[in-house]
Amino acid sequence: MKTYHKKTAGATIIGGADGPTSVFLCGRGRDKNPLRRLKWNLRNWKDAGKRKAAERRIKAGAHTMEETVRYMMEKYHAVEEGDTYPHYQERRQGMKYSLIQQRQPQLLGKIEPVHPPRDLSDPQEAARWLQEVEAQTEELQARVRAVPEEDFPMEYHLYTIDLGEDGMLEMETDPLHEQFSCSYAGKKEVLERVQQDLYLYYGVSQEDIDRKTERYRMLVLVLSS
Repeated sequence: MKTYHKKTAGATIIGGADGPTSVFLCGRGRDKNPLRRLKWNLRNWKDAGKRKAAERRIKAGAHTMEETVRYMMEKYHAVEEGDTYPHYQERRQGMKYSLIQQRQPQLLGKIEPVHPPRDLSDPQEAARWLQEVEAQTEELQARVRAVPEEDFPMEYHLYTIDLGEDGMLEMETDPLHEQFSCSYAGKKEVLERVQQDLYLYYGVSQEDIDRKTERYRMLVLVLSS
């Protein structure tokens, strides 16, 4: 379960919002097929329109992490899960990586980029590249696990909202680092509305809007998905 996939015309980032991001496929270049170029330009135009519409919905009015947790418990009967919950350690590990990468990347040491082969249609080259990607991902995960709690303390919490046949949402928070993320599996039209409601309640301040902070950019991304 991931909240979103990051994509741009020049790069695809493999990984989720809350997990290791180890591969960048850059240098797409100009597509020689005019029909594909037209489709790509149309998609970019639609995405830009969604972002503008999302920005118009955003008004200043932020809530704290604690207020947001109370809100989702009262309105959606969210339940806090413990470390026996499936994927709990995986989720926590992913947030830890993301936070360290954002705030103290020096704790992970030097990370060499994994460059894709020029010809991805070559099965041997593609297989070799994927092996390098997997090896680097495992190495990064090991580095994250090796960072002591005293060097990078966390206050991780995982909550779930069970909507029965419509599916389930997972909310991860870390009040210490002001981190809030949501992912879901199930009926998109239902769960996406709940996700957007939670992000809108968490909200942004006028300063977030003016400075286009990470909190603001995330809200725009969720509302335009």
